[in-house]
Amino acid sequence: MDGYVNSEAFLKRQDDLRRSLMQENFDVLSIRERELYLMLAGDGETVFIFLVLLPYMDVFELPKAYIWKLRRLATRFRARPFVTTMIPEVRNWFFVPLTALRDDGSCFVLEMKSCRHKGFYLHRLISEELQQRLL
Repeated sequence: MDGYVNSEAFLKRQDDLRRSLMQENFDVLSIRERELYLMLAGDGETVFIFLVLLPYMDVFELPKAYIWKLRRLATRFRARPFVTTMIPEVRNWFFVPLTALRDDGSCFVLEMKSCRHKGFYLHRLISEELQQRLL
């Protein structure tokens, strides 16, 4: 996976996510630590932190340290944490809350087929956040 993270395809998809967030008036910061790739996005009121998973797989096995780090950073930045990947057949970013991860003992498992009903595409994630502000 490390070779992919350094590839042109990864950088292009990362840029696609960054542009999509910026079109929604979010400022975006990318953070990379070894194989852990995070994106912090905020608009002055809301802050999101995303663990970016690429390339797409039906099942992701995530080291527990990655999720613990994501949760710790989310707490410190007062951000809403999500795991995100690009779903190839619809070519859209899909955001999954950490509650959709299954603890498998040695790692956390994200099964894309079983968590489709728990996640959001970008437009819904932003729209739900805006609705929360109105309440």
